[in-house]
Amino acid sequence: MQNLCYLAKRNDASSAISDLNKLIIHHNVSKFQPAVKSDNTLPYANHESVKEMQEAMRDVVRQQLIDDIRDSDMYAMMCDESTDVSNEKTLVVYVRYAKRGRAETKFFEVSEINGDECNAVELCETISRVLESRGVNLENMCCITTDGASVMTGVRGGLTTLLKRRDPHLLSIHCIAHRLALASGQAADKVQYLVKYQAMINTIFKYYNYSPKHQSRQRKFQEVYKMAEKKFKQTFHTRWLSFEGAVDAVIINYDALLTCLEMEVAEDNDRCQPDPADHHSGSHSAVPSGDDNNPWPHFLASLPDGYQNGFDFGDDGHNNFIKCSNKEIDASENIRSTFINHVIENLEARFTDNGIISNFAVLNPENLPQNSTDLATYGDQQIHDPGKHYGPSITNQQSPMTVSEKHLKCEWSLFKHHMDKNYRTITFSNMAETVLTSKTLVASYPNLCKIMKIAITLPLSTADCERGFSKYNLIKTKPRNRLTPDSVNTLMTITVDTPDLDHMKDFNFCKAFDLWASTKQGKINTFFK
Repeated sequence: MQNLCYLAKRNDASSAISDLNKLIIHHNVSKFQPAVKSDNTLPYANHESVKEMQEAMRDVVRQQLIDDIRDSDMYAMMCDESTDVSNEKTLVVYVRYAKRGRAETKFFEVSEINGDECNAVELCETISRVLESRGVNLENMCCITTDGASVMTGVRGGLTTLLKRRDPHLLSIHCIAHRLALASGQAADKVQYLVKYQAMINTIFKYYNYSPKHQSRQRKFQEVYKMAEKKFKQTFHTRWLSFEGAVDAVIINYDALLTCLEMEVAEDNDRCQPDPADHHSGSHSAVPSGDDNNPWPHFLASLPDGYQNGFDFGDDGHNNFIKCSNKEIDASENIRSTFINHVIENLEARFTDNGIISNFAVLNPENLPQNSTDLATYGDQQIHDPGKHYGPSITNQQSPMTVSEKHLKCEWSLFKHHMDKNYRTITFSNMAETVLTSKTLVASYPNLCKIMKIAITLPLSTADCERGFSKYNLIKTKPRNRLTPDSVNTLMTITVDTPDLDHMKDFNFCKAFDLWASTKQGKINTFFK
C-alpha cells in the first residue's frame, strides 16, 4: 500500500504491483487461501485491482476528513471552476475547518459540470450533490470563498446569492489574491504607456513562440552570451504574477534579444547576415526615443549614479549603452506616479468594506487599546454585528453557528479583560488555539468561542484551489484525457491529502488494507479480522 501511494503521487502505479502482492502475502499468509502463483505472489496485477487499492487509500483519507468536519461542527468552502485538457468544465472544491483550535484546509472534490449549463444554478446543485453524497450538511457551512466571477458572486443569481437564500448566515468572500490582481491589472489598464508595454511583451512572446526558426536563433545567441535558456512569457490579467515572469524574461534575455532583432532587421533590409560568434559583446544604443509610440521600460530605481548621461546595462562583459534623457526620466516618473495613484484607488475600492468580516478584527490581541479607559468600551459595537448576524432570528435554531446576542455581549465584556491580561503578546491564531482547546474557557464563553471558531475558519483566498488545478493538470494530461471524474478524485486525494513521501509512515496503511481486503471476499476464502 505504501509503495502504491508513493507511485500514485508520481502518477505511476503499475510498477508497484509485484511489491504490493508480496506485501499482502507477507502480511498474513496463513489467513489467506487464494490461488497463489508459483512466485508466491497473489494475482492482483490487473488494473481493476490497482484501482481498488487506490480507492481504499482514498476512502481512508475521506473518512478522516468527514470525521474532522463533523467534530468541528462547522466548515468553510473554497471553490473555483476551470476547463481541463479535454475541454470539460470542472469545479474544484476545498474545505477549511477547525481541528484542535487550528484551521486546516483539505481537498474535497473535483466535479465535472455540463458546459452547456455552466451557470450558478448548476454550480449550486453540484455543490449540494457533492456535500450530500459525503454526508456533510450544507447548513453547517459558515463561509464560501470564490474568485469573484459574476457566476459566483452575482447579486441577483450568483452562486453565493443562491446559497444565502438557503442559509442567511452564510458569509461570502471574494478571494483577496484575485482582488489584488484585479486592482493592479485595472490600474495598469488606465496608463496608456503600460498598455503599450504589455502589448510589446506579448508581441515578443508570439514572435518567438510561434516560430521554431526564431526560437533556434535566439538559443544560439543565448549560447554565445553564455546565458541560461529563458523562454519569453505572455502576460495575462487572470494569471497571477505573469507580468513579473514576462518582464524578467525580457531583462535576462536583453543582450541576445537585441542582437537577434538587429539581425532580423539587417536581413529584412538585405544586409549581410552577421555570425552569432561576432557578437560576443557589443555597445548598443537604446532602441527607444522620446516617441510615445515606442514604449520602453525605465529601471529608475536600479540606475547607477550619473545615469542621466547614459549607462551600461549587462553582465559578463556584454554591456549595452542605454540612453537616458531628462525627457525620458520625467516621463518615467510621471508614469510611475500615475500608476501608483490608480493602484491606491483600486485597493481602497476593493478592500475597505468587508462587511461583518471586518468586525472579527476585535478578537486580535494586537488591536487591544493600551489604556484601561479605552478597554472598557473596546469592541462593544463590533461584537454586536456578529451577534445579530448569528442570532436565532437569522439562523436556523439547529445551526452550530447560532449564538445568543445578549449572552455574547456579556461574555465579551469579561473576555476582553481576560485577553488583555493573558494574550496581549501573542497572535490571534495562537490565542484561538489556546481558548478553543480549553474545556474551561469553552464552557465559560460558549457564544464567543463560536464566533472565534468562525473567524479562524474563514478562508480569505482560493489559492488552494489554484494549487489544486495544478495537481489536476498533472494527473489528467493529454495522454490520459479519458480519466473518469471518480479516478481523478481518487488520484487527487492520494496526491494532495496523504502525507509527504518522507512521512508516509504516518498514513494508516493497515486500515486501507482492511478496506481493500473487505472488497475481495469473493476471491479470498478466509478474511482475517
